[in-house]
Amino acid sequence: MQMEGKMRNMRAVAGILLAALLPCRAAAAGAAAENTAAACSDRIDNDGNGLVDCADPGCGRLIFCARNAAAPAPEEAPPTFKKISGGLGIYGSLGILNSITQTHDGLTHRVHAEPVTGGTGIFGEITPLSYLAIGLELDIALPNVKVSVGNHHDEAHYVLVSGLIRIRFPLKLHPAVAAYPLLAAGIGILVIDGTNEKAYASSAFHVSWGIGFEFTYRRRLKPFVEARYWYTSAFDDITNLDLQRTVIHLLAINVGMRFF
Repeated sequence: MQMEGKMRNMRAVAGILLAALLPCRAAAAGAAAENTAAACSDRIDNDGNGLVDCADPGCGRLIFCARNAAAPAPEEAPPTFKKISGGLGIYGSLGILNSITQTHDGLTHRVHAEPVTGGTGIFGEITPLSYLAIGLELDIALPNVKVSVGNHHDEAHYVLVSGLIRIRFPLKLHPAVAAYPLLAAGIGILVIDGTNEKAYASSAFHVSWGIGFEFTYRRRLKPFVEARYWYTSAFDDITNLDLQRTVIHLLAINVGMRFF
C-alpha cells in the first residue's frame, strides 16, 4: 500500500511538471524567427531570447545591422577657435575743404589752403573678431598754403607725417560689400617750409574719424573707399601753445586696397 501511494505521488508530481513545461515548449515552437529585415527592424524581441533587432545574432547577416556594428562611435570634436587674420593696406588720399590757422606770438595768421591737396598712407591690421579690426597707420599729407600777415604774403609747403592707432568696425551689407566706421588717433610731425623762411618742424597730435566701404575682390584683395575728417594740432612748445601753434582741419577721400 505504501508503494502504491508513493507511485501515485510521483505520477502527480510528473503531471504537474509536464503541465508547466508544455506551454513553454509550445510558445518556443510558435515564436517567430528574428532573422529577416522586417523582424530585425520592428523593435520587438520576436524569438523571445531577450535580444531585440540588430542585437540578436540572427540579424547579424543583414547589411544594415552589419553596417551599424562596423561604424565606430563618433568622437567628440575638439573645441575650435577663430583664427586671427591680418593684412596690409595702402591708399591714396585727396584732401578737400582744408582749413588752417596759425598762432604766432599771440597773433592769429590767416592761412589760405589750396582747395585740393594730396597724400598717401599705409597700414597694417589684425581682425580678432569679424566685426573688429585694429591696426597701425602711417599717413602723409602734403598741403600747400598761403600765409597772410598784414601786407606780408608767403607761400609755404607743409608735410604732415602721422603715426596712428586705428580701429574699424566692419558691418556686412552683402557677401561682397561691407561698411565700417573708423576711428584713429596718434602723434606726428608737421614740417613747414616757407619761401621766405627756413623750414622748421613741430610736434603734432592727430585725431581722425570717418566711414568707409570695402568690397571683396577675389579672395585676398579688398578695395575700399573712405571719407575721413582730420583734426591736427601742431605746436612748438607744449608749455606755451600760443607761442607757435598750427591747427589743421581736413576732409580726405581715401581710395586704396587691403591685402589679406
